[in-house]
Amino acid sequence: MTITTDPITGAEIEAEDDWTLEQGTDQRRVYQYLDSTLTPVSLAGYTARAHFRRSLNDATPTISLTTENGGIVLEVDVDEHNVSTGTVSLLFTPTHTTGATWSRLKGDVELINAAGAVMRLVKSYPTLSREATK
Repeated sequence: MTITTDPITGAEIEAEDDWTLEQGTDQRRVYQYLDSTLTPVSLAGYTARAHFRRSLNDATPTISLTTENGGIVLEVDVDEHNVSTGTVSLLFTPTHTTGATWSRLKGDVELINAAGAVMRLVKSYPTLSREATK
């Protein structure tokens, strides 16, 4: 999924992503951050966090991913054309879903730049697809 800013106003476009998280598997969810000219934004110096909760009022997230805990990988390198990719990858492991009693979570992914400014990249709503093979 690609997230961008409005090319006319420069305002960030708030994106929403409904998707399926496969229980008991390793899964990667990838987003790309683009500027108003549809150029990938360099994520050098950024960190990121994503919290997923059953209810937005829950004090503790059901799943917490960050760049610090290895649950989010920011592609800060450039591709073969020397262009930043602006890629944000969320990494889910079987420990996130094995034994899960929830069916759908609500969350968001935030980017924090070197100055500490926080930007919500996307609202994310994973639905659990239960596994039959255990």
